[in-house]
Amino acid sequence: MDPFKKVELGNTGVTVPRLGLGTAPLSGATLGDGLYGGTAHDEAVRILDRAQQLGISYVDTAPLYGTGRAEARLGFSSYTSVDRDSFVISTKIGRVLDPMPDGVAAQDDPDGIGELVAVNSWTRDNVLRSLEDSLKRLNTERIDIVYVHDPDVETYGKEQAINEAFPTLIELK
Repeated sequence: MDPFKKVELGNTGVTVPRLGLGTAPLSGATLGDGLYGGTAHDEAVRILDRAQQLGISYVDTAPLYGTGRAEARLGFSSYTSVDRDSFVISTKIGRVLDPMPDGVAAQDDPDGIGELVAVNSWTRDNVLRSLEDSLKRLNTERIDIVYVHDPDVETYGKEQAINEAFPTLIELK
């Protein structure tokens, strides 16, 4: 199997290679028993730059990954300096990020975002806010694929996703 062979996602017109890069491990977060280990900003950007140089043309991220850090680090990488049509970005909705009271300010943060806290929400307003915030962190004008992230984690999440998030995403398509 050729990992770089592109396949179409359903009938969307979006094609992605079979091999992509997930950014959760690059977010700086330490999950579980140290599975991700807290990758530093500079190391994460170097990894992303190398992936871009090697021809990785599909990158998946999410606001939840490091509370915005994975997206911000992708926005600092060399992916932002190449033809935007040469790669695909997917991110997710279902979380909005709010500044953490008394947290590190954006100007004092190597990722440029400060300390944020994730709030679960699949409402129309927060879908739109999440996407706008992601575009800023990613330093791009478009997101190619948007997934609905974990609507089953809250008792109201599934209902919000069905009644608000999915219709909003269809409208934006």
